[in-house]
Amino acid sequence: IISIFSYLFLTIFSKWIILFLAGEKMLPAQTILYILGLWLIIETMSNSIGRNVLIVNNKSGAFLKSLISVSLIYSVLICLLFINGIVTIHSLATALIISMFFGLCHRVFLCRKHNVIDWVF
Repeated sequence: IISIFSYLFLTIFSKWIILFLAGEKMLPAQTILYILGLWLIIETMSNSIGRNVLIVNNKSGAFLKSLISVSLIYSVLICLLFINGIVTIHSLATALIISMFFGLCHRVFLCRKHNVIDWVF
């Protein structure tokens, strides 16, 4: 819940935050704040599921596989961006969010697979 309020705060006040910290020249970075702000929500939920559900229920091996798969997906996305010559801060941030979202979905799947989904919902 706190991460959702943090994201809302970030999206509502991002213009003023950027103006205060960096000045008017950095206003195009507002899009990056929106993209990376999603990281707050996804990472909070993903880590909570991983640490508070999978590890507590003695499924640390499944959690480790999830971490490795997220790293591999992120690496593949970065390689694809590099090969296509579209490495920008926007594309890097989007690749991060995509890989983290995959990790969240994978951890929810693992909870369902190991019959500990009741701990999540």
